[in-house]
Formats: sequence, structure tokens, C-alpha cells
Amino acid sequence: DQIALVAQLSASLGVAAGSAAGVYEAFLVMGDGSAETAQNLTLATTALATAAGVPLGAVMDDIANASDSVYAFSRGTGEELAIAAVEARRLGTNIESVTGSMEKALDFETSIQGEMRMATMLGKHISMDAMRRASFEGDQVKFMQEQRKVMQQVGDLSQMNMYQRQAVAEAMGMEVGELMKMQQKEKGLQALASGTAEQRKLLAEYEQMQADIQGGRV
Repeated sequence: DQIALVAQLSASLGVAAGSAAGVYEAFLVMGDGSAETAQNLTLATTALATAAGVPLGAVMDDIANASDSVYAFSRGTGEELAIAAVEARRLGTNIESVTGSMEKALDFETSIQGEMRMATMLGKHISMDAMRRASFEGDQVKFMQEQRKVMQQVGDLSQMNMYQRQAVAEAMGMEVGELMKMQQKEKGLQALASGTAEQRKLLAEYEQMQADIQGGRV
């Protein structure tokens, strides 16, 4: 089954054999040990990445090469890891970077200091409590959702000076360049949500796929 799946992904979708095998093995270990479950989740991840419009190869590489920290923050399920890996790429980042931000958020004293510094630099306070809570709970998807909410309140980074951008990046536990890329992606996602009927339909299909995977309906 594994050999056939790897061959299928490599031949039809151009996924590196090593990455495809790594993803299958990751889901096998994190799941119930069933080859069928690992295969179904691998195929579901492929479909989710395609629906999200993100590079499938990058998603597969991220999962296959995931660090121990990523596993620790994925709440022990392949479904969580699959959704988080795709969503991270959809936001212009990757699951390792998201995990790094989550680890920084768990340093509560430093995180709160960063939040206060950002408030001083921006002239307004934006609570990051929900981000810290999601990090403490090990919920990668929720953490990214809260990141998006904070970014929507922060305002346009391109209109800020260097010190303001640095303050926001430090509070978010990210690099400035990565943060700006995420904001550009966020603008695109907002446009998609309010776009044409076809665009809204595609977004709804992606969100339904997420729900199906999270609910074990794959």
C-alpha cells in the first residue's frame, strides 16, 4: 500500500518519493497504526493542499521533516498536523515557524513585555492572550487563527516605520519579513472571502475539507 501510494503521488503530482513516504510514516505513527488510516490521511492532505492553492511538495516536505517541537504542538494527531501544515503555507509561512512562535508565546513574561512594547509603539493595545492560550493548549490551528485576528487589528505594516514593524514582529514571535509576507497573504484571503461566488464556493469547500479531516471523516 505504501509503495503504491508513494508511486502515485510521485507520478501524478510530482511529490518527491522521500517526502511522500515520510508523510505516510508520520501519519502511521501518529494514528492508530493502520495503513489504511495513514493512506487516507495522506490523500486527504493532498486534496486539502490543492484546495488551498498551496505547493503540495512544500506541505509534504514540512510534514515529512517535522521536528519534535512540531509533533509536541500538534496535540498528537495526524489530522491536526495535516491541517496546520496546509494552513501555515496558506498564510505564507510554515509549520516550523508557527511552532517557533508558539514556543516564544509560552515565555509569558517576555511575550507580555512584547505586547506592551507593541502597544507603546502603535499607540493602541492589542491583546495577545488568546494566542498565548492557544499555544499553552498546543492548538496550532487556533494559534494561527488568533495570529490572523491580531494582524487584522495591527494595521498596514507597510505604513509603519522600522521600529513599529520590529515591535510587532517581536510581539508575534516572528521575523519582520515573514510577518509582512503573512499580512500580504491575509489581504488575499480577505479578498477571497468577499470575492466572487465561485471564490467563496472554493473557500467554503476548503473549510469543509478542514472540518472533515478534523472530525476524522476521511
